[in-house]
Amino acid sequence: MNDVNFSIDDDDSGDHHDSKFISELINPVLYTKGVKSEFFYLILQGNVMICSGNEGFMMEQGAFNHMGSENLHNESYTPDFSARVIGKAKLL
Repeated sequence: MNDVNFSIDDDDSGDHHDSKFISELINPVLYTKGVKSEFFYLILQGNVMICSGNEGFMMEQGAFNHMGSENLHNESYTPDFSARVIGKAKLL
């Protein structure tokens, strides 16, 4: 089983301490609407925020929900939603 793990490097160069960069490490983007992806995710623990539709409808998905199942049988999958991890989560 592969868990998605992220850490912040404590180097003193200051290059990686931009707040946007740190936010992306803590809350990584899994899918971006309209951008091809080849990944399927199963949420084992934690939450993922989904943004869908033209109005940007937001919903939260928790443990044992999945995303990207179309990737299992379609080589060219382009999601019609965006998804980002919220806080700590374990994904398979």
